[in-house]
Amino acid sequence: MIVNVLPVVTFTCSDPDYTFYAGTNITFTAGGGTFYDFLINDASIQNGSDNTYSTSELTDGQVVSVIVTSAEGCSATSAGILVNVIGCADFSLSFPAGWSWFSVNTLLDDMSLNSVLSSGFTDGDYIKNQTTFSFYSASSGWVGSMFTIDPADLYIIRVQNTAGINFCGIPVEVNSTPISLVEGWNWIGYTPSFPLPIGDALGSISSVEGDYIKNQILFAEYYSTGWFGSLTQLSPGEGYMLRMTNDDELIYPDSPAKSASEETIIQQKYSFSPHRYEFNGSITANVLINGIPAGSEKDILYAYADDEIRGIAHGLYIDVLDSYIYPLMIHSNTVEGENIHFRYYNAESKRFYNCSETITFKADMIISTPLKSFKLNVISDQKSMMNDVRSDIELTAYPNPFNDYLQIEFKIPEISNVRLSVSDQYGKTIKVLLDQELDPENYSIRWMCNEEPAGIYVIRLRAGNRLTVKKVVLIP
Repeated sequence: MIVNVLPVVTFTCSDPDYTFYAGTNITFTAGGGTFYDFLINDASIQNGSDNTYSTSELTDGQVVSVIVTSAEGCSATSAGILVNVIGCADFSLSFPAGWSWFSVNTLLDDMSLNSVLSSGFTDGDYIKNQTTFSFYSASSGWVGSMFTIDPADLYIIRVQNTAGINFCGIPVEVNSTPISLVEGWNWIGYTPSFPLPIGDALGSISSVEGDYIKNQILFAEYYSTGWFGSLTQLSPGEGYMLRMTNDDELIYPDSPAKSASEETIIQQKYSFSPHRYEFNGSITANVLINGIPAGSEKDILYAYADDEIRGIAHGLYIDVLDSYIYPLMIHSNTVEGENIHFRYYNAESKRFYNCSETITFKADMIISTPLKSFKLNVISDQKSMMNDVRSDIELTAYPNPFNDYLQIEFKIPEISNVRLSVSDQYGKTIKVLLDQELDPENYSIRWMCNEEPAGIYVIRLRAGNRLTVKKVVLIP
């Protein structure tokens, strides 16, 4: 006696959430038989021995199902999959005046330069990737050898005024967007819509010792035990320069790693703007005081060209070395030749020291490595201390008198808890403009005072145990 048994149907979709952006290719896969009849809202759209059905034309609320027939001729129908189709995904980036590195992970039907970077730009703005470039003209749009934006690429843009990108499109299909890598430098984009730890993001390539990656301010280098440096995660919207020892192909993961939500990513803070500079290069240093390695997370290494800060790095502890390194990205507008000197802030002694060594800047330089770092020496006596660090804080405010706004500029000589406030002529605090720890640097803050009555006001700047005040006059 032959018993016909209904096939056990399996039916899956390329996204377990059944949520897609309009125009995204969706694949349905069935199993359990030899003949498959795929249906949309109970209407047959594909049948035969092929157990997969792919389409990019579904609309919101449609139900996809399949009738599976076994070799014995028995048939069973799957439970329908209700798809949720979303119109598009928002993508936006802001570019401050100066230089910015970026990439795009969302697609428009038209990825031309004039479509993606369509408005808000100024005559003379400039964009480049590794091989092409264009300038912006108010009358003609973007003109040059670059015509389109490719999600696989890093782009570097220079704008004269704040500008940006803002559009709604389709997220890149990460698995379908491999990035070819060649020996040497590769300017790469980042296609996922979520950040990833660097080891997970670059997990598809066969990294070898000496491979190196950087963005505009951070970097890391590969060793047998993994990636070391200040760059610990890759993020949407950012672009990277990746130096490879061998040819390879990069395919980013299409879902976040489990460890990503558990890992705390510590990013360095910068009180100067890297956007002012076109070029960068890195040095990995350790600091020796009287020949003894020194460091903590609160210690800071500064790079200077003359008296202008060109890079800042906090101490980074490396387990395998049991010591601190300073992964320092240095910035310049000169391809090669600027002399760079270093100053070290020791948080325990609250003192600055000049380092004995200097280097010559070169674009894309990689000086030393996390496991064999460049030694910077200081001698902890009075002569080695910075002779240009002043004990006073500086405060200016202009215009004075003023009516709409007051521009306040100040300088602090060392890391301090800084409070900047405005008081009326009777001593009552009416506005706290700033209250936080700041690095030694020049700062500028604009106080918009449209709601305050005319009169005399006092600007108070307290940095640590230092205090200075400035009297200003608000006129009608």
